[in-house]
Amino acid sequence: MAEKIKLTQQEQVRRQKMQDLIDMGVDPFGAAFARTHKTGDIVPVYKDKTKEELEELQIPVTVAGRIMTKRRMGKAGFMHIQDIDGQIQIYVRKDEVGDAPYELYKKNDLGDIVGISGVLMKTDHGDLGKGVHPPVQGPAAAAGEVPRPAGYRRAVPPAVCGSHHE
Repeated sequence: MAEKIKLTQQEQVRRQKMQDLIDMGVDPFGAAFARTHKTGDIVPVYKDKTKEELEELQIPVTVAGRIMTKRRMGKAGFMHIQDIDGQIQIYVRKDEVGDAPYELYKKNDLGDIVGISGVLMKTDHGDLGKGVHPPVQGPAAAAGEVPRPAGYRRAVPPAVCGSHHE
């Protein structure tokens, strides 16, 4: 007889979000994704450009990476994605991408790997980032079904990694 698996509340929420992606016609485990840039290609070249210079240049970029932070504010949102070279901020506005892509953005969780196309920009605070414009891509490789462990940043005890944190 098969043993019934008990899921935590967070695992149940993630499974529901994964089912929502499937219902939206998005494969939560993605497929091949063609990026045009890594953060290491973007930051050194464009970090000294002003906000106005970047607006004038309208540089299209397509990046892929793991969602490290995410926050929504009404009909806009920010997230940082990280690739092999570093992090870049993503800015999403519902009125620019439309309802369906914004709903897709809302379904993404920390740890998911995503691919995103947009135009390079600088925020009002001077941070280099990407303003997302259609098309917004869904999960590029994987939707994290199992949540990260509590305290994931300190998952390895300091004595094991050789650090001496007090």
